[in-house]
Amino acid sequence: MWDMLLRKQLMAVPADQRQAANAVAVPLARAMLQQRAADESTSLSDFKPAAPGTKFAYQFVPEQKFALYPQLADTTPLIVPQQQVDAVAYNKDASAGPVFQPAKDDYAQTYELGSKASKTRKQYDTDSAFFWAAGANTSGIAGAWLDIAREVLPQDYSVADSALFFARAGAASYDASIAGWKVKYSTLHWRPITAFAQGAPGVPVAAAAAAAATDWMPLLRTPPHPEYPSGHQATVGAVLEVLLRTLNNKDSVTFTLTSEGAPWLNRSYGSLTAAAQEVGDSRTFGGVHFPSANADGLKLGRIIGGKVFDRIAANKPAAVNMPSTFVSAACSGGATVQQAATGAAAAGAPAAPGSSSTGVKKLGLTINLGRRMA
Repeated sequence: MWDMLLRKQLMAVPADQRQAANAVAVPLARAMLQQRAADESTSLSDFKPAAPGTKFAYQFVPEQKFALYPQLADTTPLIVPQQQVDAVAYNKDASAGPVFQPAKDDYAQTYELGSKASKTRKQYDTDSAFFWAAGANTSGIAGAWLDIAREVLPQDYSVADSALFFARAGAASYDASIAGWKVKYSTLHWRPITAFAQGAPGVPVAAAAAAAATDWMPLLRTPPHPEYPSGHQATVGAVLEVLLRTLNNKDSVTFTLTSEGAPWLNRSYGSLTAAAQEVGDSRTFGGVHFPSANADGLKLGRIIGGKVFDRIAANKPAAVNMPSTFVSAACSGGATVQQAATGAAAAGAPAAPGSSSTGVKKLGLTINLGRRMA
């Protein structure tokens, strides 16, 4: 779908401008693909879950046959150097920064509010779980937050500035996912459905009803990877940090969003952080995460997002900002990050028909490039 849309938009660009754009973008794309071919993202993994009944440890849930993307923990980040991502994900010194470890004592809220049969969860919160689920056949939670960016970024943003934002946001969401998976596959914390079936500690249920815990089922389908931290929130945190810095830390903005996964639901928000908090809460209401996983996932994502933002600086040669050699090769002529991010910006290509030539809210070409990067 995105390929067809992008092709339609590009065909509206004059041939000479497309050729000029290709002169910048194609060598970069080729070099990037060659560079990333050995980044471990497609390597095979022999991951094995813990034996059934192992307290606190990640075990496959009923009908699960595999764990999703264990190799992502070993994948080379796109922008942030591997050593820096490792330092964040594996830090054990609280004086040096956050230490990411499952709380193991915050299960009660998920037990009460995340159950498919919960009698205390409000309808709004049930809808939240589906609103932000971002499951199959959607652009994912990253796509939802790129839609938010489209709503709140200045309408007079240039193509180049838009490309810079989406380069930062797309790279941040990817590198934050790598950091999140490093933590997931090192802490290997069990999912709520496993915890409650095996008598998780700290769940305040009456003795007479304790046996019912083994029948506990989450509202949403449990994702096939370890619980801590929330991958949703790592992505949200990364894009949130890039967006806040782009807006000079202006959090109070209004926007309306339609859910891709539940298109009958529309919601309006008065701040970016309020929406980000709701995403985390939705994973608790969905019964797939404990609260600490949501809070820490957001924190982790914001840290990585800040590092990506700082490394992809505006109006500097791309080779200065990105550690990979493909950038210096492709941008040896001194192309800026904006030019490296999209050949259309380098060539001064116009926006798609019916859209503003500079406005990010209707800049279909740049927004779709940003989606694909995420």
